[in-house]
Order: sequence, then C-alpha cells, then structure tokens
Amino acid sequence: MAKMVVITNANIIFVYFMIHVSYCKINEYHASFRLLQQFLLTNNRLKAQNVFELQTQFGESWPIISEHLNCLKKAEKKLPTWVKKQCIFANTPFEQATSEVVAQFKTSLFPVKNMLSITGGLGSDDIAFAQSGTDVISLDTDPCLNTLFDYNCKQLEIAHAKRIHTSAEDYLFHSKNNFEMVYADPDRRPDGEKLGGNVSAYSPDVFGLLRTYSHIAPRWLIKLSPITDIHWLLQETGVPMDLHIIEEANEVKEVLCDCHELATGKIWLHVLQADKSFTYNGAILEALKSDKILFTEPRSGMIKTGFHSGLAGQYAMQAQTVGNTYFTGYAVLPTPLCRQFELNQEIRGSFNHILSEIKKLGIVQANISARECSLGAEEIRKKSKLKDGGDVYLFFTGKNDKTCFVCSKI
Repeated sequence: MAKMVVITNANIIFVYFMIHVSYCKINEYHASFRLLQQFLLTNNRLKAQNVFELQTQFGESWPIISEHLNCLKKAEKKLPTWVKKQCIFANTPFEQATSEVVAQFKTSLFPVKNMLSITGGLGSDDIAFAQSGTDVISLDTDPCLNTLFDYNCKQLEIAHAKRIHTSAEDYLFHSKNNFEMVYADPDRRPDGEKLGGNVSAYSPDVFGLLRTYSHIAPRWLIKLSPITDIHWLLQETGVPMDLHIIEEANEVKEVLCDCHELATGKIWLHVLQADKSFTYNGAILEALKSDKILFTEPRSGMIKTGFHSGLAGQYAMQAQTVGNTYFTGYAVLPTPLCRQFELNQEIRGSFNHILSEIKKLGIVQANISARECSLGAEEIRKKSKLKDGGDVYLFFTGKNDKTCFVCSKI
C-alpha cells in the first residue's frame, strides 16, 4: 500500500471538492493525512469509499479524500511516480491526464526550452516537460485544479512549471510573450458529456485560437482524443499539420497535431513497448520471408493511421477483409505493427458448419477474435462454448457466410 501524504502545516491552502460537480471551493483547513494513512492500513478500498466512514474520519476534508481514493488504484499504473511522491488526484482531470510513459516520450519528440500550456488540468504533460528542462507556463480557470497542481509540483520537486489562474483566451489576448511551443489538451467533456472526436465542441476551441494567435509560437502541439478522425483533421481544419499517433499496450492513447508552417500532413506512428519505442511512417520496411503461410492482424495504431491499407501491396499479402484488418501471406513483419500467427486452416461456410469443423479438430479451448463479422467475439464464445485461452487462436470474419482462420503462435 502506497504511503499517503503527511501534512503538518495547519495553514496550507488546499482543495475542497464537493460531491456536486457544479460546486467547488478552496478552503483553508488542517487535513491530517496521518489519519488517512492509518485508515488505509486498517480498511480495504471498498470500505474506504463508504461516505459515512469518510465523513466520520475526515470531517469537511472527506470529498478530496474520496476522489483521491477513487483514482489511486489506476494512478499506481498511470502515474506511478506521482503515487510514490504522495501526490493527490481528482476524478475528472485524472481521467484525461496523460500517463507518465506517454508524457515522457512526448518530451523526447518535442524538446523545447519554453512552452505555454493553455489547458493545464491535472498537469501530467506540463510536469513531464518541466522535468525534461522546459520552462512551462500553464493556464487553467479552475482554482481547485490550480491549487492541486501547485501542491503536486511541490511533492514532485518541480522547479520549471508555473500555473496561472486565467483562461487561454484572456492570456493569449493580453500576452506580449513569445514561446517556442503552445501545448493544448482541450477538455473533451466541457458539459460533462464525452464528445469523442467532435473537435469543434472541445473547450477551448484550440484551432480557432491557433488561427488568431499563431504569432505566439511557431509550433502548436494539440492533443486530441484517440477516436478523432485524422483524415478530417488533415482535410477540413485548414491548419497545416503533421500527425503523431501514439500507441501503448496495443491501444491508441492519443492523436497529436503538430501544427507549424512547414507541416505537410505527414503521419507518424509511435509504438511504446516497455522501455522501447518504435516509429513508423508507412514506408516499406525490409521483411523476412516465412516458409509457412502466416495470418496477420494489424495492431490498433496501424489501423488508426491507415497504414494497414498498404500492407497487401507492400508485402504481397492477401487481404481477407474489406477493411484490410486480416491478411495472409509469407512476409514476417515487425511485432510493433502486427500480430502474426502460423495459419493452420481456413474454415468457410455458415457459423454452424464452422463450429462443427472446430469440434472435429478437437478444439475445446481457444483465443477468439472477430472483425467485420456479424457476431462479436464474446457472442461467438458463448455460442461455441469454447473455453478462453490456450494455444489455439480463432479469427472470425464475414456477415452471412463466414470464415474462421485457425492459427497458432509462431
């Protein structure tokens, strides 16, 4: 169990988050985190979320304790150094915050001496840049978050970041400063409802600000939702940009718009694996050739960038789905781009026919995936009554007549 913060100064200005989203205030009080530490040692997490227990133990400070506990388990994976340094978390900004791994990698892509962050939030990106040596001015209109940011900066011993309580619009309008880069991670839930790829409804309107205040910095780096339509970005925003897609643990984490005058619409895929990274720009890579036919499934980053559509032509592979999500062929591709298996058999026909053939093969346990199929993977598992896991991999596709690719690890 991670140790909690011990605060001995009764005059520390801290944050008081109320249950109701619309009501939040900063309150001066002495919050004894020794009590929190004892509480965690003697109570499991489920009990720790009991409102009556928290009110009894912590009095008026219980809301921030409750939010912190809600985030703590995920924070141990997402922001482990923050947990180790006994930082405090709050629900909504934590959800949108960049993970440590991705934030640190981002600083290596864009090393700058100074930057303006116009959507501060919890500040994981701001702090990562500051840790890399960048002087950061960060903005946010939420006094609670600003207090929380200042507190966490002290815990992390950050010396290169300053948070200002103001809006992006006001600061940019009055600013006479110039920066190497403006960074923005706009709120994707300005009205409490997740907007996904609807960029025009984000808060603030970062592309509008970029058009008006492009003189503030030669580069604007804008972080958007993983589900943002990248082709819409390139074609409809009217802003010159290159795109960086960051994938971690086979999941696209963010779309980065690198906006600058010399941008030509290049797309880069960065795959983060453990302590390594792999960068791909869609160019043909030298591939080994297998003596056995392989089944290939592009990973999420390949599909997001659209690079998967070129696999058939580049590597003499056969696309097995309309959307180019399954391939067969002999090319051995880098593991950051695709999952590859030895193809043992193809079974085509009705779903019942396929199940019958699977039974004849003696398969009772399998890993099941489905793309461009009338049935989802879980539905297939229930109907087939196959146990999950094992050494067999079944890939389904097809709306009416279906195909099942029976595979094993290479």
